[in-house]
Amino acid sequence: ANGVPIYVSGGSSKTRGVTEADLEGKGAQFATPGQLVELTFAADRVLCY
Repeated sequence: ANGVPIYVSGGSSKTRGVTEADLEGKGAQFATPGQLVELTFAADRVLCY
């Protein structure tokens, strides 16, 4: 991810069968809803898909 941290919704991802192993080596990590809100307010730009 070119050094850009990627945060994914832990609950949504796990419901879809995404595991820690799926994120390994991709610069991504699970985050709680509270963490995602904090990150959104702290960021200059946010991409939601």
